[in-house]
Amino acid sequence: MIIPGIQVGKKYDRIVTKSFTNAELVAFKLTVTHNLKTLEPSVSIYNNYDVIDKGVTEKVIDLNTVELNFYAAIPGTWKYKITKV
Repeated sequence: MIIPGIQVGKKYDRIVTKSFTNAELVAFKLTVTHNLKTLEPSVSIYNNYDVIDKGVTEKVIDLNTVELNFYAAIPGTWKYKITKV
């Protein structure tokens, strides 16, 4: 499921970023359309204090879409950064 507004972010040649909260997750999943045309995006999830390196997995759906799967609810506001490598 693509959440309206999620596919819009700060787009540069190879980077897409956007803030999100737990309320935007559907069954602990966030589907992001990034339009970077890559099957191997680099994905970072972070807030002002931490980078999530555990508790989230990514699944590449196609050249322009990645699904972020969280193991539990996430408190506060977070950001994703998807980079074409």
